Amino acid sequence: MTRQLLLQHLLHQARANGLELRRWFRTDAALPWPGGDAAVEWLSQGRRINLLLLSHSFAKAFFAAEDLRQIQPTSTYKRTAPNGVTRTITRRAHTRKTRNQGAWRYHLAQMALAPDPLLYAQRFLISAEAIRKSIKQAPPLPLPPPPPDYDDELLVRP
Repeated sequence: MTRQLLLQHLLHQARANGLELRRWFRTDAALPWPGGDAAVEWLSQGRRINLLLLSHSFAKAFFAAEDLRQIQPTSTYKRTAPNGVTRTITRRAHTRKTRNQGAWRYHLAQMALAPDPLLYAQRFLISAEAIRKSIKQAPPLPLPPPPPDYDDELLVRP
């Protein structure tokens, strides 16, 4: 996925939660509004994307408490029981929800500390591609047997 396409997905999710990109672009970027596609293209160049990702208005909209979900990948770890037996635990991939109203402040701070804030934000982007990566595809179920064919039977009563 390219940076520009990823940015479009992030903006789509943030706009669904109330971000007004035109207002943000005029106030925070301090530039006249060039249009939606041109604004996304301008933001995706170099480190300009950090202007958007590290702003309070984007973080409030993107990490909205009622919509904040994160896909946790499959994990394995070892656990020692009280009797000394060590077992390997495998936890399946699952979706994790957050209900904290101030979660956006925490995630904004974590994005600022992350080496690449775009990759940090991508973890919270729920897309079909992310679901396919995190969950193994189950083999398709076998088809049921076809219904019996009544054309060859004698349907006349003797």
